[in-house]
Amino acid sequence: MTYTPQDLADALEGEPESMYVRLTAHWLTHGDPAGPRPALTHNRVADTLVAAAVALQAQRQGVPTPAWVNEPERRLERLWHPGSSEFFGWSLAHAPAEMKARGIVVEADSLVSV
Repeated sequence: MTYTPQDLADALEGEPESMYVRLTAHWLTHGDPAGPRPALTHNRVADTLVAAAVALQAQRQGVPTPAWVNEPERRLERLWHPGSSEFFGWSLAHAPAEMKARGIVVEADSLVSV
């Protein structure tokens, strides 16, 4: 089964932020970055995480990154880090560039679904 960017947006919508990384990691195991532009959830963190995940998946698959991932409403003005502040430096150093470029600070190891 392949998941679209809209599937990720739908999964994040209404969930607490504490679930965002787990849901994104699961999407990354089956996500298709070439899907159509998802509707905005109007939750800036969720919308940015969808864009960052799609950009990361496009990079991993060696396909063009959709232009919509660079829309201003899909970027954060302040960094979002869901973990303990004690691990912020580690997360920042080990976060994929596609995530950091949009303000998402989640280390790559946390984006693996087991």
